[in-house]
Amino acid sequence: MDQRRKDQLSSLFWLGWAVIFCIASIRLSVGALREPGSGFFPFLGGSILGLLSLANFLKNIKGVTTKAESSKSSIKWKNIIVTLAILFAFPFLLDLMGFIPTTFLFFVLLLRLIEPQRWAVVFGGSASATILLYFVFQFWLKIKFPIGFFGI
Repeated sequence: MDQRRKDQLSSLFWLGWAVIFCIASIRLSVGALREPGSGFFPFLGGSILGLLSLANFLKNIKGVTTKAESSKSSIKWKNIIVTLAILFAFPFLLDLMGFIPTTFLFFVLLLRLIEPQRWAVVFGGSASATILLYFVFQFWLKIKFPIGFFGI
């Protein structure tokens, strides 16, 4: 079985899981945008998974290849290990440092260590993502995070 066929089958597999997630989350009550129910985030995740799976499936049917797919690159284990270390450290640093500094540091490390970006992109992207996430969690979802020793 060639790689394109495997990608098509895996896309259909994940599309099936996305449908299951969406159906199950509707049963949990999705709620409204201003008052999300317990099924809101699973529905949102299932929808995103479904859209990405469908896009990947259609891309493979058309035969479109990306630069990364066309080059025979090996798995970058260093990037995987660094990403996992950062992800596991995040919840521990969240209590210690607080939401804003931890989230900013999280994005700085990911943007600089995994696929090194220019410093302007690293700081601009990290600040933008941190501000966006702060407003989503604090004001829209009304979730309280630890303050940390910085007081923010």
